Amino acid sequence: ILKEYHPLFKKYKNKHLGETCYIFGSGPSFNNFKKQESGHFIGVNHIIKSDYIRTNIKYYFFGHGYMIYDNNNTIYGNHRNDVNSLGNHVEKFCMVSLNNNCKVHNFDLPTIRGLHTINALPCDMNLETIHAEIDKYPFYNHSVIFPSMQFALYCGFEKIYLVGCDCGQYEQEGKNGTSKYFFKNDGGGKLNQYTIDRWKKIFKMKNNHYPNAKIININPVGLKGLMDGDIFTTHS
Repeated sequence: ILKEYHPLFKKYKNKHLGETCYIFGSGPSFNNFKKQESGHFIGVNHIIKSDYIRTNIKYYFFGHGYMIYDNNNTIYGNHRNDVNSLGNHVEKFCMVSLNNNCKVHNFDLPTIRGLHTINALPCDMNLETIHAEIDKYPFYNHSVIFPSMQFALYCGFEKIYLVGCDCGQYEQEGKNGTSKYFFKNDGGGKLNQYTIDRWKKIFKMKNNHYPNAKIININPVGLKGLMDGDIFTTHS
């Protein structure tokens, strides 16, 4: 995956130098989103359940949820049809392997090679290092939102708004019914310190390699005060 597909990222190097983008996670704070200025939309996983995002998205990152067919993994669910229906005008990036082990997330080679039919580029991941040169090295794992940030910085975006990146802790139905997703949240849930700590690493990498780029949280929850700035569109 790394040798065959990652060099294709070179066409994105500084493609959006000095521009603005929005990175959308699927946390409940997305429900209070208000656009601040013009910018490209980058989304991950379940955010495409929003019709507004589906209409405006330019880049989309997704992972193992794309391949789940049964009910054994209730955390991620099956959104294969959502991804397939996005259309080829949306550029997609699929996290298919961990250190080039294609079976980690249940992607076989024929499926990986067939991703081109939906305009999706296969991507490799690693567990430890956050690389700036994504055309040579794998993406950072732990959450698909991190590759989307690496990509945005690599593209040259200098103002990056984070939306719905709440760092919520998923809790299974039947315990207290809370969910980290914007489309079925009941207002409860916990913060995931594991995710927050990795966002701090992402921010450190940004400061080291892209000092001119600014990351601004819109209605932050778990990341409040941890990036370059916070904006609140609601007082609730």
